[in-house]
Amino acid sequence: MRRGAPHLPRVQHPGGITTGYCHMSRFAAGLHAGQHVDARQLVGYVGQTGRATGPHLHFAIKRGDNYIDPLALKLDGVRVVPIAFRDEFAKTRAEMDAALDAILLPPPVGKAAGDDKDGKKQEDTVFDDSPGL
Repeated sequence: MRRGAPHLPRVQHPGGITTGYCHMSRFAAGLHAGQHVDARQLVGYVGQTGRATGPHLHFAIKRGDNYIDPLALKLDGVRVVPIAFRDEFAKTRAEMDAALDAILLPPPVGKAAGDDKDGKKQEDTVFDDSPGL
């Protein structure tokens, strides 16, 4: 990991790829410039700088000296499920989606399940599109 501007860790990857993470609040404990980091290792925490409307992460990626669109980058880790396994994959995904959907989430703090923002009981709502939100 290389440290660029304050709160800008940069990670050098194989193939001349460098990624940068801006607007961070702090680095992970014990992390220092020049240190090797592993895939999926925590390098820092989301923050907010300047006149941002909320905490966020600005992700940048370069190949050599040129910034590139991360969505256009084809990485080896992105693989398509082979046709022979797609039906099995779709079935397993549907089962896992159903299991996740069955998990009951607790109500927001200070509200009982089924209460609206005024404390009145209401039917289940997928989203609230009332004015002023």
